[in-house]
Order: sequence, then C-alpha cells, then structure tokens
Amino acid sequence: MAALVLFLMVVLGVVSVGVVIFAYLVVDRELAFYGLIGLWAAFVLALSLCLMSSRTNCPRCMIPVLSTKACSKNDKAKAVFGSHRFRVALSILFKDSFTCPYCLEPTAMKARPRATYKKRR
Repeated sequence: MAALVLFLMVVLGVVSVGVVIFAYLVVDRELAFYGLIGLWAAFVLALSLCLMSSRTNCPRCMIPVLSTKACSKNDKAKAVFGSHRFRVALSILFKDSFTCPYCLEPTAMKARPRATYKKRR
C-alpha cells in the first residue's frame, strides 16, 4: 500500500506542478486552482506515506526501504528518476519483489499471517 501511495504522490505532484505552470502561462485561474488542489492532495499523500512507510523493512538489514533515512546507500544501488525509494515502490507494484538499496538483498513480497494469541487461563 505504501508503494502505491508513493507512486501516486510522485505522479500527482509532477502533473500538478505542470498544470500550475501551464495555468500561469495562459493566465487561467480555474486551472491554477485545480493544480493547487492536486498539490495539496500530493502533500496529504506525503503525510500518509510517512505513517505507512515505517513498516516496510528489509528483512536483512531491517531499514525501512520506503522512508527517508540518513543511512548511506550501496554504491551499486540503482535509482529511477534520481530516487531509490521510487525504484523500490515501482518494483513492489509491478514485480512483487524489490532489491534493498542499502544492502542489495533481493526480497519477494509475501503476505505473512497475522499473529494469533492464545487465551491465557
């Protein structure tokens, strides 16, 4: 879910900035208003991403791969459009697996069963 939110946030932000610039050039207030609504929606998605991305960890190094950290990335880690997080999000969405940009560990996405607790007597 966090990967989808990151993808939508980036696409919506880029499109909204383009709409605002275009509206400024053609002097269209209504179009500029719609562009600002898109930027506001991208901001809301960024806030929700901060909450969701802390739970997506690499199983080897235990670093959240979709949140921004000050850790140094591996020199061989590849980026898409200059962003390692965007590459991880796209690979989760389209390949159902990702490669950690910190330790380069390939990881398949799989659903884990919820923990069930037995009642104590």
